[in-house]
Amino acid sequence: MPSGYVLVSRITDVVFEVRRGEELLVLKSLSSRMLEEPRAVEAFDRERRVLQALAGRGAPRLLEAGVDGSGPFLVMERLPMPRLATGCSEPVAALVFHALAAVHDASDERGPLLVVHGDLSPANILADESRASLIDFGLATFRDLPPVPSPTFSGTFRYTAPEQARGEPFDQSADVFSLALSLLHALSGVERDAVTQAALLMVAADAPADLLARATPLISKSICDRLAPCLAMNPRARPSARDVFP
Repeated sequence: MPSGYVLVSRITDVVFEVRRGEELLVLKSLSSRMLEEPRAVEAFDRERRVLQALAGRGAPRLLEAGVDGSGPFLVMERLPMPRLATGCSEPVAALVFHALAAVHDASDERGPLLVVHGDLSPANILADESRASLIDFGLATFRDLPPVPSPTFSGTFRYTAPEQARGEPFDQSADVFSLALSLLHALSGVERDAVTQAALLMVAADAPADLLARATPLISKSICDRLAPCLAMNPRARPSARDVFP
């Protein structure tokens, strides 16, 4: 544990709730096994750089980044919200899209940051009825950070956009697709089905019309009308995150 922080609870194997004075924060680190994996170390540094650039816009605010005797660590603001769960409401869906819009619209004195999360899923979204935030930016890109150098897709197959599943170049429209699919699951319980990861990746490359058809009887027409354009196979046909819930 870095100096100045007191462990309060363990959230996952590498994420902890810590206290600094009277303030509750979140500390993220790497396990000893992950420290031996170059891709894990690279993803950790990638998250640090993206969070620094975003400065709390649509994501937790990064308060400190450093290295101690156990390796690199990140300290972020604590956001007391659950991960996106089945049964979320339409107002929550709107807040989640607003969080993505804040990430996509973020800029600095040099212009747009062009952040792409690249791995949106219910597990990477915190939300309640008052606020939403995106987390886990280890596969993200932005203006000053090129795509992950990998010959194979590394994200969450169940929610990935078709162009990602096919190994094609992608941009912010892929995030719009993945977020819509995550919300479709959270609102209706419907998700992609496949027996193996390889089969799931093949399914991800196909049109999601069957998912919409299965979900339509379970969600309101208004939310369905908003999410349907986000699931277009052609990335150029998808709305921006800002335009889904204007």
